[in-house]
Amino acid sequence: LLENAGAHVVHMPLIRIVDAEDGGAELHRFLHRVDEFDWLVVTSQHGARRVGHAVRHHRHVRLGAVGTKTADELATLAQRPVDVVPDVQTGAGLLAAMPDAGDGARVLLAQADRAGAELASGLVERGYEVTSVVAYRTLLRRPTASELRAALAADAVAFASGSAGTAE
Repeated sequence: LLENAGAHVVHMPLIRIVDAEDGGAELHRFLHRVDEFDWLVVTSQHGARRVGHAVRHHRHVRLGAVGTKTADELATLAQRPVDVVPDVQTGAGLLAAMPDAGDGARVLLAQADRAGAELASGLVERGYEVTSVVAYRTLLRRPTASELRAALAADAVAFASGSAGTAE
């Protein structure tokens, strides 16, 4: 969109996505038991990529995704539509869009290692039984010297990820 508006865009990744610290072992344990959950909820495309295939044959597990691109990824891998995608594409928006829990619906929440607890605690407050699992880690990436020069020469800087805008 920026290029279409006439901007010269210099793309400089500031994060990289890797497996959870345990290599994904805990995530895989839960995915092998995904049929025990009523919901699978993801908060990013990276999470969707790591879990979507697991619900392909478990049609009773409903799907929730934080935004449209995440939902598209999840739907492709699960081979079915996502049940809840909020209009406001944030964790708070997803929490608000989730239906009533009924009698303790069970949620498997797959997120990054840096994810806050707000969505999980909000779901618990709404009556869900939540199991949070780290689906991946977000690591900072050090830009190259030429990338730094390009960034310093820019008229504007935009961050495409909240994780990219935080420092350790």
